[in-house]
Amino acid sequence: MQRTFSDWLATFLMLVAVPVLTVAMASAAMAAKPSSSVWVEELSGPTALATAQLEYGDAFTVGYSTSAREPWALTECYANDTTQLAGSLPTNAPMWAEYFSAYPGGPVPQAFVLGDSVTPVWVGGGADCTVTLLKFSGDFSRETLLATTRFAVAP
Repeated sequence: MQRTFSDWLATFLMLVAVPVLTVAMASAAMAAKPSSSVWVEELSGPTALATAQLEYGDAFTVGYSTSAREPWALTECYANDTTQLAGSLPTNAPMWAEYFSAYPGGPVPQAFVLGDSVTPVWVGGGADCTVTLLKFSGDFSRETLLATTRFAVAP
């Protein structure tokens, strides 16, 4: 059986060009998808997380960028080697966590205060924390993670 130039061209396109075009189209579709981000803002103004020096007892707010309507922020802190505790914690459980509506005019305006809690277990020192931007369903039964970032509380 003798192959013609058109047979070789068809084989080339199937083996090389089609996968390359598929990846290019998928990358373009992903780039067009809106993304979200979240960060910590000290009450004195925005600060880069790499230089943030939040400490136990400090107040802060959460800044965000998203196309989602009415996002919420969840901040969780976990004990590390510098944490001072007044009790014990379950394994892998946050020692401190708070939810607030992040959007202006939300039902639970932001009032994050590191360590301020109904059941105070964390009484001082540092912590390893995350802030997560969430979107709740209309009945608050489901949440969708939009963005998350980590930050440290200084000892």
